Parts: sequence; structure tokens; C-alpha cells
Amino acid sequence: MINQLTSPRLFFTEADLNMIRDRVDNTKPHAANSHYKQIGDHLIQRANLYKNEQKITITYPNAPSIITMNHPLQIKDILNLMNPPGYKEYPFWTQVSLQIKSRLETLTKAFCLTNRKSYKDKAKELLIALCKFTRWYEFPDKGALWSLSLPIFTMAVSYSYDLLYSELTPDEVEIVEEALIEKGLQPLKQLFGAVDQHNIFVAGMSAMMIASLTLHGRREETEVFQKESSRYLAYYLESKLDRKESEGLHYDTVALQHIVSALYANYRITGASLIQHPYLTQEILNQIIYFQGCGNRATFANFSDSYHNLDLTSLLIFLSETCDDPILHDYVQSYGSWSEDLLFHYKKQDSLTVSPDEVLDFPTSKVFQSIGWASIRSGWKENTHMLGFTSSPSERDHNHFDQNNLSINVSGEWLITNPGYQDYVPGPRRDFTLGTVGHNAMLVNGKGQIKRGQSSITEAFISPFYQYVKGTAIDVYEKHLVWNRKIFHIDQSQYIVIDDVDSGEILDLSFLFHSLGHWTDQKKNSYRVYGDHHGLDLQILHPQSASAELKTYPGAEAYGKYTDITVKSNEGPTITWIRPLYGTVEEPTHSFIHLPVSCQTARLLERKTADFPYAYFHSEKINERIEFTFSCEEEGAYFVYYRPYMSAKQGKYEVIVNGRTAATIDGYHEFDVQGSIHDLGRLYLKKGNNSILFIVIEKNEASSNYHMAVSELFIKKEPIHVVDSFQNHSPQPKVVRTDEYVSLKWQEILQSHFFFANLSNCLLTSSSGSVTDAQYLYEDPIRWSCTNGSYLIHREFWLLSQEQCCFSVEKKNSSVTVWITSTAQQELHIVVHGVVQSVTVNESLIEHTMSSELSLVIDKGEHKIQVNL
Repeated sequence: MINQLTSPRLFFTEADLNMIRDRVDNTKPHAANSHYKQIGDHLIQRANLYKNEQKITITYPNAPSIITMNHPLQIKDILNLMNPPGYKEYPFWTQVSLQIKSRLETLTKAFCLTNRKSYKDKAKELLIALCKFTRWYEFPDKGALWSLSLPIFTMAVSYSYDLLYSELTPDEVEIVEEALIEKGLQPLKQLFGAVDQHNIFVAGMSAMMIASLTLHGRREETEVFQKESSRYLAYYLESKLDRKESEGLHYDTVALQHIVSALYANYRITGASLIQHPYLTQEILNQIIYFQGCGNRATFANFSDSYHNLDLTSLLIFLSETCDDPILHDYVQSYGSWSEDLLFHYKKQDSLTVSPDEVLDFPTSKVFQSIGWASIRSGWKENTHMLGFTSSPSERDHNHFDQNNLSINVSGEWLITNPGYQDYVPGPRRDFTLGTVGHNAMLVNGKGQIKRGQSSITEAFISPFYQYVKGTAIDVYEKHLVWNRKIFHIDQSQYIVIDDVDSGEILDLSFLFHSLGHWTDQKKNSYRVYGDHHGLDLQILHPQSASAELKTYPGAEAYGKYTDITVKSNEGPTITWIRPLYGTVEEPTHSFIHLPVSCQTARLLERKTADFPYAYFHSEKINERIEFTFSCEEEGAYFVYYRPYMSAKQGKYEVIVNGRTAATIDGYHEFDVQGSIHDLGRLYLKKGNNSILFIVIEKNEASSNYHMAVSELFIKKEPIHVVDSFQNHSPQPKVVRTDEYVSLKWQEILQSHFFFANLSNCLLTSSSGSVTDAQYLYEDPIRWSCTNGSYLIHREFWLLSQEQCCFSVEKKNSSVTVWITSTAQQELHIVVHGVVQSVTVNESLIEHTMSSELSLVIDKGEHKIQVNL
């Protein structure tokens, strides 16, 4: 807690600013992060551009409008804007407010770092001009309640006012304080008493707290706003622990970014501990960890209106002030090393860092019951995979019609994909991105879902070698039906997806799987999907009458192909087998994020770490250029390759190595993605420094600018070969079908694996002679798993439960280990071949008789029982 009446105080004290200045001082190197100086240089470069600009130009990707605001800023430049076709009340001011906020905060921070008058003067000009706007919200008819620009402007003014306080005249102080009250806090008063958790309400309440803290101790009338925002944010966090809503990781984390920055300031100024709430330090942190992709890359499942690339560094850095989770610190230091927030806000550089894979007994899979999400994975590092699943009760506007939807990441590559953020322009792209057809879900008689929500995860079980989750969607289609999707993760190596549809009539069902990868036909109803380095096999195993076809959706071709698996609803369950495949990843010789620049046009260069590290150059016209220097250990001829990072704002450019034109690259892509590897040819390289130059020559008609983004450079003595084989390839399962069951058998490392699906509530007898009443049974030579069964009888042990449940058994040497999930308190009986020496339940030793039989009562929930013989 700091002295409340000092300034700055919201996010920094003068001592904090001195520490930041030391970080960017070349004479005081910091081993914790060698990029501090360069991060500071990037900030100053951006501040120089803002300081000298005469106008702000904003182009909108979904609208033909281009907004120009001349300096000094006036509100008249953004009044009476025409809605683009297909839109009503297009929110132009959201982007306007973000652009102004970026300039105001960048110039303010640049002044704090350098004490240069030119930055201060421009920041003050923007601050006072914004405070003279007649209002900070966009739509007078709707009032302030539904405008994101209001909280954004309020937070931006608060931030700069706090840092520039000592540089303002008394008249300027009066202007800013009156604006914060009259144009920020008073319009936000409409939120008093609110309980709605919409992201605009969250932003508004966070802005209310920040503005009231800014004026805390100076203006008594702001205390009521501080109390009200504290009430709302406490209610929000507490209710989110059990609330059955999520609009996707993008909106959830954007909302939390606002909340956490407000709570961080509140903690500093008042000592309030709400920033330590378990929703922040446990629940949302777990969602971030579990829905991150694999391959040590910071991408995320993009359910609902979300993206694979999310900038979570700022959120996690603010949380790190009071949360010492080593996985949190590992994320920040692994993926945020070029973040400006690392320079300005991260104070825990020496904290213990541990990746999830390194934590002993850290579960690789987790179910988030309240929001209806599940992450079923084998790990986080290279050569691991993850399946994200959603069967959710949430029915917010940013949710899609995608119940029982899934996506799959294989070692960092999203190979079963979702469209992500919906397209709001009416037409085929909107139908695809919002509707069921664009998701890995089911069509009924060719039609998608018509209702959001009305779904949930109804069963789940997690053991080290067998994970199971069941999603149930009820009456979300025009037809009355119940759709159960069951996902099994077997031996950390493959998925089995079983779809059951219960309806009163015969329906045509289509199960869809989408990918931006390259699809190849293997045989009937069997496909292989190739990514850049990795892949997966997908095969429809049942029913035999199923037919599959590869399709693209007219008008939404950019989202790739999908397989449409068609069956009749009376033909039993549809069983699909999916096996992730690991290829070999070529390691780059150089990453452009680390290469020195030898010359460039006077434009902004940013170094970013998202899903891949890359350098982003804001070139804006033909002939603009940037040149990097790279080293080579020995003189000679090398096979040279280049990988770009691609986005919707990039131009076409030439790549010139040591004065020789090696390639022409079109950097445009509708989405932000790492591009393919381009062959620059066999080139002569000098020992020591060589140069690679990028020059803009034109742009794709679809692109909105001439930017360039460069990612990796490969220098090889042998050519790079296209991926055509995988490390873990194995034959597909053999299928046996009877009226009573479907069985799968596959071979791995000299041992057989079996999976049985019970079709008629019969007794299942496995190949080893095990008998069970379970609906599903998995077994290998030493492990068994039963889903919805009450007993398993094997020649070396018996397990009997009072109620049907899910359990796994492992018989290894002289011990039997049982993992069981029970839906109620019940009695459990275990009979073993031998004499029981000791028993532990959930790591606690329990009393027992020295016999071969064991009876115990277990409570509802998950349990681990170890029986030593």
C-alpha cells in the first residue's frame, strides 16, 4: 500500500519509474531479460511517430469507411459517420478510442522514460483535447451504457493524468478532473446496481474503479463510485466460480484484463485483496493453461468469438504481483519476453518457473463443469496433443451454434479447426462462422442448431491412461432429439468419438470435421490431414453404411475443407477414430526477432512473440524496406529457406540476400498465421555477416496495407524435405461388428489394445476373459477401464460397486491401483489374487484385514485406491 496522495500512484510510483529507467539503461544489464533496452527503444520509436503525426487515420476491416482525425483532436471528426452496408450502429468509436488510448499512453510512458519535453507536450495536447470532447460515448439514443469507448477513454485519461499530474497547471488539473467526473464517472453511473456480466459492463465498472482511484483523496464525490465498482467486481468474481456462461477465452480474458488492472491499482492504493480471488488465481489461470495448444506455443482453443492468438501477458503480469504460481511465471517469461508490460510491470523476474509438463502429478486433462468445457490432452511440450471440447449452457451473443463442438491441436498445429470470431456481415461467411456448419458438430437433415445453450457436460472421468467426457445437447435443433457426444482418450495416444442420437424418427445426420490442413483420402471413410510438420488420421469405423465426402462452403472457402460424414439416425452410434501424428520440425538457424537491423525506412518495427516469434514492419508504400544482418560460421554454398508471418495488412515484397533477389513473397492472409517455408535457393554466403533485405513491391487487392512480417531463416547444408512420414505412425484399428457390440483392436509396441462399445446392454467378455456390464471397456495387458459399469471380473482381481460408475484399474507387479469417479456415496468391493498387505485411499493409509478381500465406502467424487499385495 502506498501513500494515497502522491502521484503517480495508480500503476507506478516514482521509485517504480526509476527501476524501469534502470532496466532500459545499457550500462546496467539485466540478466533476467536482455530485451529491456530494445523494448524501450520500440516504445520510443512508436512515440516518435505519434509525436510527429499530423493526423490519425483509421481503416476498418469490415467497413469501407476510413476515418481521419486531425491534430489537435476534435469530436466533430467522428460524428455522424455512415453505417457500412449490413450494419446498424456500427461501433466506430471503439477503434477510435483504442487508437487514441495507444497514443496517449505511449507518449506519456515515453516522457516518463526520457523526461523529453516533446513527448510531454504532445501527450498533454492529446489529454486536454480529449477532455474537451462533449462526450465519450458514441450513441446518444442508447446512452452511455452500451459504448466501449466510454470506459476506454476514461481509463486512458486516468492513466495519463496520474503520470503527468506534476506537469499540469492548476487549470489543466481542473479540466481533466472535471472531464473524468462529468464525461466518465457520471455517465457510468447508469451501471449502479448492475449484475449483468456483459463485457461492456465489466469494462465500465473497471473504468469506474480506476477513475475513482485516480481522484481518490482529491474529490470526495468519487468515493461512491469506488464503493460501487468494488461491489460489482466482487460480485462478478464470486458468481463466475459457478456461473454457467463463457463467451470464449477472448472475451473472458479481455474482461479480466480490465478487472485485474483496476484491482491491481486498488490493491496498491487501498490494500484491498480482491485481486487474490480464487477465480483469478485458480479458475481462469487453469482455463488459460488447459486450453493452450501444445508444442510450447502460446495459441488457444478459439471457441465462440475468439482467436487462436491471444495476448495474455499483461493479464498474467498483473496477477503475478500477488500470485506466485510457477506455471504463471513460466508463461510470462516464456511467451512475454518482448512485451512492453514485462518492462513496465513485471517485478518477479527471479520467481520459480515450471512448465505444466514438469509439475509432478499435474493432471494433463481437466473438465470445467460449470461452463461446459473440457481439455483432454497428453501434455504441453513438443509431440503432445490436445482436444478441446464444448457442450455448454452458455447462450450469450458471442456464443455460436456449436454444441458438442471440438478442436484438436497436434504439437502446436491446429488440425481440427473452428472458424473463431464470427463475421457480422450478413451472407455465407456469417452463416458459416456463426452457424453449426462451420464447426465440428452435427447437422440434422442438412440443418444446424437453432438454439444456443441447453447443453452440458453430463459425464466425465480422468485417469492417467484413460479419459472420458460426455456432452449432452437437448432440443437445440428444429427436430426434437437428444444428442450425446462421447469422447475417449486412450493411452495418451488417440481419440475415439462416439455420437448417439435419440429421436422419435429416422433422420439424416451429418458429422463435420474441419481443417485448414491438407486432406488426403486413405481409403473409404478414412482421411489423413497434413499440417506444416504434423498430422492426424481420421477414420469412420461405424456404421458400415456411413459415407464421407470432402467439401468447402461456398463463400467461405478461406476456412478450408471439411469432411461431411452422413449416416441415418437408426443405424446405431457413429464411431470416429482420430490419431494425432508427430512429424519432424526443422529448427530455424535464425529468428528475425533476434536479428539486428542494418537499415530501414522510417517506420515502426515491432518484435512480437505470439504463436511464433516474428518481426513486424509497418511499411506503408512501395519501395519501403528493412534489412537485417545474419551470421554464417563458414563460407560456402548453402540451401537457404525463409518463413514469413502472414496477416491481412501485408503487401508483396522481394527477398534479397547479399544483393541477389531470391524470392517474391505475398504476405497477405485473411488470418494471422505463420506462413510456409519458402525455398530461396542454393546461395553463396560469406563467413561472418551477411544481409537479407525486404522491399515492398506491391500489394494484394484484398490487403489493407503494405506491412511485412518476417519470422525465420534456415541455413542448411542439405535440403529440407517435405513431411511425408511420422514418428508414431501405426496401423488403423481392426473393427469387429455384431448386434451386441463393436470392438476395436490395434497394435502398439508389441502389445494389443482393445476397446468395446456395448450396443445392447449385454455383458461384455473381452479377449482376455474379463467380464463387465459396462457400456464401454478398454483393456491392454495390464490396464482396464470401464465406463458406466458396476463390476469388472478378471482372473487376478474383481471390482464391484453399488452404483454404476467409471473406473480404471492397473495391475503392475504386486499392486493394484484403482481410479474411480462416483456420482454418490457408495460401497466398493475389491477382491484380489493374493493377500492385501496395505491400502491407501487418496494417499491416506487405511486399516484393513489381512485377506484377499477389501470393502470400503467412498464418497461422491474422484478417488485413487492403491492395494499392495
